[in-house]
Amino acid sequence: MEKILLVHTRFELSAYRAQDLPPCTVPEIVFSGRSNVGKSSMLNKLANQKNLARVSSVPGKTVSVNFYRCDRPGDFRLVDLPGYGYAKAARAEKIKWSSLVESYLVGRPAVLAVQLVDSRRSLTADDADMLRYFREQSIPFVVTMTKMDKLNVTEQAARLAAFPPETGVEDARIIPFSARTGLGVDALTAAIAAALPGKE
Repeated sequence: MEKILLVHTRFELSAYRAQDLPPCTVPEIVFSGRSNVGKSSMLNKLANQKNLARVSSVPGKTVSVNFYRCDRPGDFRLVDLPGYGYAKAARAEKIKWSSLVESYLVGRPAVLAVQLVDSRRSLTADDADMLRYFREQSIPFVVTMTKMDKLNVTEQAARLAAFPPETGVEDARIIPFSARTGLGVDALTAAIAAALPGKE
């Protein structure tokens, strides 16, 4: 797949309430992960844009489902779910997150889910819950190990060896990723392309 696939990407809308979610009229690629795991940085890197998705240093900042439209080739969306697992988030915010994400996921199957996990951390219960949900709903998914540039070569090898048994995910569906160095961009873009209807 050509690297320019996601260059033609633009912000479409942010949904803060279930009733704000747009109709599902095109294939959707959903991005899920903990707060501050690097979803915004990943989206910016994939689209080769600095400010497509706003990057925040404050965990839990994104409390909306953000939609980005890609119109070449074909027509599809990248959907950024709000980050979960921020311990200091108010209970009301956690309830809001749960309700909004559930409203999006139920009855709106994505053609591919991209589950982000910090390469420096072990899998959390929330991460495992999301993977379990994708399996139960038969949603194809890949797991991206973000922030790989934060690890040295030895640490990278150790995490790559430990990750498959830790997650129960086969090696082929695990993509080491770094928004800073570009590691994993080609592999993830290829996975997205393969998931699109008519792109097998």
